[in-house]
Amino acid sequence: EIRTPMNGITGMTELLIATGLNERQQYYASIVLRETDHLLRIINDILDFSKMEAGRVALGHEGFSPLTVVESVASLLSPQAAAKQLAVMSYVAPNVPTVLYGDASRLRQILLNLVGNAIKFTDRGDVLIEINIREITTTTAMLYCTVSDTGIGIDENSIPNIFQPFTQVDGGVTRRHGGTGLGLAIAYRLVNLMGGEIGVQSTINEGSSFWFTARFERSLRVREEFLNDEQVLARVRILLVEEGYRHTALLEQYLSDWGASVQRTTTETEAWTHLLHAADVNLPYDLVIIDQIIPTFERVHFGRQIRQHATLGSTTLLLLTAMEQTEVRRQAVESHFNGYVTIPLRRTELQQSLLAAVRGEPISSESVSVEQNRRPSLEGNGILNGKVDPA
Repeated sequence: EIRTPMNGITGMTELLIATGLNERQQYYASIVLRETDHLLRIINDILDFSKMEAGRVALGHEGFSPLTVVESVASLLSPQAAAKQLAVMSYVAPNVPTVLYGDASRLRQILLNLVGNAIKFTDRGDVLIEINIREITTTTAMLYCTVSDTGIGIDENSIPNIFQPFTQVDGGVTRRHGGTGLGLAIAYRLVNLMGGEIGVQSTINEGSSFWFTARFERSLRVREEFLNDEQVLARVRILLVEEGYRHTALLEQYLSDWGASVQRTTTETEAWTHLLHAADVNLPYDLVIIDQIIPTFERVHFGRQIRQHATLGSTTLLLLTAMEQTEVRRQAVESHFNGYVTIPLRRTELQQSLLAAVRGEPISSESVSVEQNRRPSLEGNGILNGKVDPA
């Protein structure tokens, strides 16, 4: 009875916006649409909480991919984060099963509440979702999930009450950021339904890290595959040129999980030293990843120098670039980079890009559009020993 008229308002406002309004009318209608969506989220929170208080919430039971759930949450909230110049990153440990059984929609709801909160109270930096295994048996797996941010933090005196309904940390913060104070209360009750616990560590002006555990069933009917890609990128030698940002630490963690050998460097001079020495001892790097955020030298120009070098010219080059920086990517293509990896990182996309790079395949039509940008495949040299799971 409450949602139906709200959906009507949303639908009719969307139709109104599509009728060719002038700029001011478009602006007013977009405000109506935005505030209607906000009101609907508040209503949904209140209705969800009421159902939980009445004991009317039953958990579903279906097969799902933890990786897909995490990356869908990150992708869904990335535009909201990008509006504040934030990045939402995700990491799923290699020993997390590819398939679990339980209520994926409720796991997604918990993560959406925690990540949405993190974005709301963070004005610079990033938000990181991590999924690890707390304990695992032949029939069940206990996930340990964290959502950490670089936001305003929570005063230690407020933490004991933070999971209570209609509780806000600070009145001024509430007026500035909005919300009902139900998101964490809902997450708390859902985690309890899943047989887990929830908590937070926080430091004022440094950020917060919310964690929770949740138990799921493992499949007994099908053979499980684990997110263990050591055979896929094992023994690939990678030079990572970066300056210690959190997204490059996450990238290095993924590469390490997959069995790659990674050498980190922060300056152009140091990178040249590593490249030339590796070539001299006949152990050249298979792949060089250059972070476009590095302010100490021109990244695309550096890649062009590598490509023009007599000995290093065949090195596979990838640029680590922000999603919106199309001009940087265009310059990279002109400088004969093999492709790019976009920030925020997504495990599935990252793996596909790296596999394409080491196999000498175009990473995308935009990044490599001509045949001369192809590099010799590394598969024939015994670099890749396993088959890729397209999922």
